[in-house]
Amino acid sequence: MKQSTDDQGFWFNEHTGNRIGFFDTVTMVLTEYEIPTRPSDGYIVYPLGIAIDPADSKKLWFSEWNTDKIAVVDRSIPIPFDIHSDVKKVRLSSYNDTAKINIEITRNDSVDITPTNKIVSLRVSSSMEPAAGLVNMTAIFSTDTIDLTEIREETTPQLTLQNHYAPPGNYNLAISATDGSVTKSVFLNLVIE
Repeated sequence: MKQSTDDQGFWFNEHTGNRIGFFDTVTMVLTEYEIPTRPSDGYIVYPLGIAIDPADSKKLWFSEWNTDKIAVVDRSIPIPFDIHSDVKKVRLSSYNDTAKINIEITRNDSVDITPTNKIVSLRVSSSMEPAAGLVNMTAIFSTDTIDLTEIREETTPQLTLQNHYAPPGNYNLAISATDGSVTKSVFLNLVIE
C-alpha cells in the first residue's frame, strides 16, 4: 500500500482491491473509488504509482500497471449518498448481548440519480479477523439496500449486532454504504468484554 498525504487525510492505493481510497482523518470516514477499467487478463488493474495533483489536492493521479494507462480520482465530484453514525463506541458483554445502531443515509440532491447509482447496499466488516469478517457475531440491517430515488431527506436503517461468544477484545467495526462505484465507511470502536 502506497500513500500520499492531503490537507485532512491521506490517499492510498488498494493494489489488489482495484480501488483508490481516501481516509479523512478529521471525520474518520473512508471513501473508496472503484477503478472501472477491466483488463483483458483479469479483474484487477493493479493501481501503483500515486501522486497528488500539485495544483489540486482533491485529485489523485495513478498508474494502471497492467493496462498501460494513467487515471485520476477527483474528490471534489459529489457522491450521490452519504453515511453517518452518532454512535462511536459499542460494548457487548455476555453471550446473546445485543446492540442496536442507527445509521443515517442521506441523498445528495446535487447529484443526478441514475439507474447505475440509485441503489445503495449496506455492509459490515471488522478487525476481528484478517478477512474483515465478524467472529461469533451476527450483524443484521433492518434493510440492507436503499433506493436513493425514494429518499427525500434521510433514512435510518438499524444495524443489530448480536454476540455469540465473540472473543474478548477491542476492535474496529466498519459500516459501509456502496453504490458499486464508490464505497463510504464509518468506523466504530467495538469492545467485547
